[in-house]
Amino acid sequence: MKVDLAQVECLFQLGADEIIAAQIEGDPPRMGNRNAHVAPRAVVATADPETFLAVVATNSAEWLGLCGILGRPEWAQDAGLATPAGRNERADEIEAALAGWARPRSAQAAADILQAAGVPVKPGGVTEAL
Repeated sequence: MKVDLAQVECLFQLGADEIIAAQIEGDPPRMGNRNAHVAPRAVVATADPETFLAVVATNSAEWLGLCGILGRPEWAQDAGLATPAGRNERADEIEAALAGWARPRSAQAAADILQAAGVPVKPGGVTEAL
């Protein structure tokens, strides 16, 4: 059996909202790994130079868990950081704190700590997809 499928056409349905929004509102700003709807969303290095952590906070509970792990309780109380938009405005600062926290730890140890706090995280190596 042979299936002939245009891959691009299949992917359009996954980005339909963004395609329509761009047609109406103009091109969205480029955000790299960041996302307008969830923040922070980052990949940081760990003690092993071949291993990284992919970390994301998709809701308030996950954000508060991350604040606790990073030892930044003031961020949990900061109204400016209560939304993904506010956290994206300070993404460099948040990602630097996360990177500093993760750097001395193994990827698995860091992932275990973050997961215990309810923060979604995936450890991965350079040669595998995070």
